[in-house]
Parts: sequence; structure tokens; C-alpha cells
Amino acid sequence: MSDKKLTILMLVTRRQYRGAEISAYNLSKALLEKGHKVIWIGLYSNFGHDIVSIEDAENIDLPDGSGWLSLKKIQKLRAIFEEYKPDICQANGSDTLRYLVALKMFGYKAKLVYRNISIISKWINTKPKYYLFRFLFSKTDKVVSVGKESLQDFNQFFKFPESKAQVIRRGIPIIQPNLSEIEVIKKKYSISNEDFVFIHIGHFSAEKNHEFLIKVWQKLIQKHNTIKLVLLGDGSLREGILEKVKQNNLLDSVVAPGLQTNIADWLSISKTMLMCSTVEGVPGVVVEASFQGVPTVAVDVGGVKEVLIDGANGLLVPSHDENLFIQQCEKLLLNKEYQLQMGTTAKTIVRERFDLDENTNQFIGMYQSIL
Repeated sequence: MSDKKLTILMLVTRRQYRGAEISAYNLSKALLEKGHKVIWIGLYSNFGHDIVSIEDAENIDLPDGSGWLSLKKIQKLRAIFEEYKPDICQANGSDTLRYLVALKMFGYKAKLVYRNISIISKWINTKPKYYLFRFLFSKTDKVVSVGKESLQDFNQFFKFPESKAQVIRRGIPIIQPNLSEIEVIKKKYSISNEDFVFIHIGHFSAEKNHEFLIKVWQKLIQKHNTIKLVLLGDGSLREGILEKVKQNNLLDSVVAPGLQTNIADWLSISKTMLMCSTVEGVPGVVVEASFQGVPTVAVDVGGVKEVLIDGANGLLVPSHDENLFIQQCEKLLLNKEYQLQMGTTAKTIVRERFDLDENTNQFIGMYQSIL
């Protein structure tokens, strides 16, 4: 690997601790530790949530602006390009891609990388959208997918050159829980040591399928009275879901603290993570849970099985069948030894496959290969 130190412009949808931004955030911090320069930029403001800054990076938010391509944002990006002269620009999210393609068409020579975290064919659903994104991706120098499923979907959907696309898995840092903070959480939300805590981590959006989860929980809580469900996250559908929790008399068993950044602390009080999405790329939260020894019960969609090995670090459910989902939950709920064994295996698996240092080295190698 070359010793040349790179300047990387990392453009995310919002500088927040969520989804694609978490992956870009972890990568950016690791790049900085290896001596590279990072410009950490948010395309949009993040609606009052805490802005996530990175120590030793250039932290910037683009100005507000209207339109599909805001002139204000373009002008600010041009100024950033001229000041920092990045070697690599990485787009993390579809909105960020069009802005970096626009800058490239103005004549700026930085290489353009797109980070693909989803099953892209699921959300490009009209011909105009298809041809627009096919054009945008044609201007990239590399598309990097989080897993084989998302890569194959991308290449087939766009008939994309295989030489311009590759897989680099997520790299997850090992974060130790804060023992004193754990006690604060348990006291604040009345969680006892006897409670078997299930946790769901995700934005309150349609594809995360909280409605299915609440239906499952209604049935599960009728059979077991020492269980709790933690719903971490925020989003436009949150209030509607919490209203369903209230209407179904589930308030005593459901905890919804909103968006949290101390994920390791919440996972450390949990026994099993739940995932019932309708669409997923390669979900990083399964890896985060595994790092903390928490197995996952998940519906088998998208690239879930690339991080969840059935019977090893979790249990797969073949479809959105409420009773099948409950059966898998009960395999862990009713067998403490099995749950603990699976948690131990989960730690071993992810430390071998999702090491952040190895992941970062792969990104650096890929950057250097296209320069």
C-alpha cells in the first residue's frame, strides 16, 4: 500500500448518527487515525438533532437551498473543492451523488466513489428515475457495496461494469459499554435484571416495518410477562407507532427513548435484537449487536443473511409471518443457555469478518487504485 496521504471529501446526507452516516463516520475516523485528511460534510441540516462532528476533520454543513440542485450548495461545494483540492470524493446516499456528479461536470478532477448500502432496485421504481441514476452512476469511478447481494443487484439492475464495482464490508469499532450509564438507563426506564429485553434499532420509516413488530409484540406479551421491548430511533412515523402502542395497552412493556448514540449501553442490557424490515442492504446494527454478544431475530430480506448466519449469531425468519417470528423469539427467550451461547458465537464471528482496521485498509487500497 502506498504511503501517499490522501484528502477525502466525505459527503453524507446529514451529519447525524444514523444508517449510512454511521458507516461513513467510522470510516472517516479510522482514515484520520491513519494520517489522511477528511472533510466531513452534511448535505442537509438535521432537523434539530445533535450534529455529529469528527475531531481533527474539517466539519462543514452546506447552506440551506431549494430545488433539486441548490445553487447555494453547489457554490459552497465549489469553494470547498478549491480550498482543499480533495483526491477522493465519496458520496454516501443518493442525494449526495447528484451534487458530486454536478461538481465533476464543472471540471473538478477528484475521483468519485459511491457507497451503496441498499438493494437499489427496491427504490428506483420509475423509468425516468432509472435513467437518471444510470447516468449519475456512469460518472462514478467506483461503486462500493456493503455486501454481495447489494453488489449483484446493482450490477444487474444498471448493467454496470463489474470492473467498476466491488464489495467492502462495514467496519465496526469495538465500543465498551459504560457501566454507570447502564444503571442510569435501567433506573430511568424501570428495567429490572429479571426482564428479558428485546431491542429494535432503526429509523421510524415504512421499510423498518414497526407495525409488524407491534403486532408481534401484542401476541408475545400475552404469553410472557417479564419481557420488554426497546425501540431506539426517531423518524416521521414515530408518533403514529407510539399511538398504536398506547391504544393496545403496551406502554408498560415498551420503552421508546428516541434517537440514542450510546448504542453499546442499550445493547448491553438487551438479550435479543429484532429486525422485521421489508428492505435491507447489509444491516450494520446486526454487526453492532453481535459485537456486544446480542443475537438477532430477523426476517430474511436483502443482505441480512450476509451478516446474520442462521443458528450462529441469530435466527432467520423466512417471511413476514407473525407466528414464525414469535417462535424464533421464543427459542432464545425460553432457553437462556442457548441465548448466551449464540451471543458468544456472535462476538467471534463479527470480530473476524467486520474488523474496522481491515475495512479501512481496503478503502485506502481502493482509493489508491483509482487515482
